[in-house]
Amino acid sequence: MAWYDNIVAVRSAHARALRAEEEGMWHVTVQQYLFCLEQSKLAADDQAVRYFAAQLGRAYNRMGFSSKARYYTQLVR
Repeated sequence: MAWYDNIVAVRSAHARALRAEEEGMWHVTVQQYLFCLEQSKLAADDQAVRYFAAQLGRAYNRMGFSSKARYYTQLVR
């Protein structure tokens, strides 16, 4: 899937994730970043995959899920 097919949905999800993060709504943050990560993988956009994996790692770390945080942080490398 190319980005142009779903870029609006990804940008909206990213905005929702950022807003949820500001409000401490980590479950919503993770849900939205997971969507963004999956769409990035489908678009084969390695830079976006690394970015959203890093965001997920940070969110899971804030939630206290260190093993999940490590998993997503490893995708950044």
